[in-house]
Amino acid sequence: MKFRKILKISLQRVRYNRKRNLTIAIPIILIVVLLLIVNMVYYSMQQYVKSIENNLSLRTIDYINCLPSKYEETKEKLQQLEHIDMVVEMDERHVYAEAYCEQLKSETYSGQISLAPINEKTYPEVIMGRQINKEDKYVVIVPDKILDGNNVGFEFDSVIVEQKDLENQYIDGTALLGEQLKIEFEESDSKATVEKTFTVIGVFDSELYNDKANFYAPKSIIKEINQEIEYEFSDKFFKVVVDKLENVQSVYDEIYSDENIEKTKIELEAGANENSTNVVEQNILKIADINLDTQKLINSISIYLMIGIILIFAVLLIITNMNKTYLSSTEMGILRVEGYTNKDIQKITIIENIIVCLVSIITGILLFGLLRIFANAVIDYIIQKPNAGITMKQIREQLYYLMKIPQKVNAIFIIVSSVIITTIVGLNTFFINKKQLHKNIKDLLKS
Repeated sequence: MKFRKILKISLQRVRYNRKRNLTIAIPIILIVVLLLIVNMVYYSMQQYVKSIENNLSLRTIDYINCLPSKYEETKEKLQQLEHIDMVVEMDERHVYAEAYCEQLKSETYSGQISLAPINEKTYPEVIMGRQINKEDKYVVIVPDKILDGNNVGFEFDSVIVEQKDLENQYIDGTALLGEQLKIEFEESDSKATVEKTFTVIGVFDSELYNDKANFYAPKSIIKEINQEIEYEFSDKFFKVVVDKLENVQSVYDEIYSDENIEKTKIELEAGANENSTNVVEQNILKIADINLDTQKLINSISIYLMIGIILIFAVLLIITNMNKTYLSSTEMGILRVEGYTNKDIQKITIIENIIVCLVSIITGILLFGLLRIFANAVIDYIIQKPNAGITMKQIREQLYYLMKIPQKVNAIFIIVSSVIITTIVGLNTFFINKKQLHKNIKDLLKS
């Protein structure tokens, strides 16, 4: 029999057996929604961890205080260590002065900025413009949303209470691309001031790097400014930036074993105590607000949930499909009477169930989208509600941190899941039909 005729009969059966097809459609819709919810949590967390791993602070080991007599020797050793992208001296670390830009002043923004060091190996990836190169001097890359340096400390509380008001305090960094900014640096003790003009050559994603205050300039310029304002350094410090997050701990251990490096300050900066000496864990706690163990736990639970959902789905589908096939055995008998072969009947019923399956998958995806919009609206309302008790404030705080994680569903997962579900439906239909079609016409019609 021609495929076109089989497809036509299958579509007719889909319309005719609408109520009966719900026994397959409802489980598929529920499973799709559950799978998408679990995958969103898992995939979003994976993407969030991946994005915060790019954060410079996570890959930085700070306050490496060496013996003064071994300064050059220690610097040379650090530069030779494997996995280190950048060694920054004390006067290259950041500008030890208040930095103001008159051009950025407004009613809600004081014009204070933070200037941080960067080089061609270590920087946030830009979304507009270009990155800093070796030969660059008075250039900066800026966040796409710039928050006043004076307001960085209370951003979190402001977002919960007055989220919209805080949005108005951001400066659009993308509008500064190509502009020249005159920045004045003032050292509070010596009252020395220096003015420099910088060109904005790049813009980076402030949300991705959790950084809305830093303007990044070449470290050589940072050193030059510190020398011009004649800042006095009481100690000699280094910091190092490691190439990848997974290498931070091994580099830290290697530095820690050097007898020329004082242990107290680096240990203090890393947050080391009797229970924790993990630099990565401490840094992620500072940057991400969701610790590494929690992230691993969420990922593990998500994987097991996805496996469990698929197994439950397979069992549920077998039961519901057996029930549907039993109810439609009379129709199989009628098709046999009309001259259709077992092979034709198999094709008709399999295509019918696959059509129902595909419609159910699409319905499940749309339902998931609506549920996500509704859930986000509820959470957004809870976060912004001004009056709340202690318990609600704690819940609200956790919701805020979770909402910072971009909600994404892996497109490949949707495709693979759809293929698996459709395959299970097709195979399940085939084997159950095979058992039914072994009966003679009389038994099928009796059923």
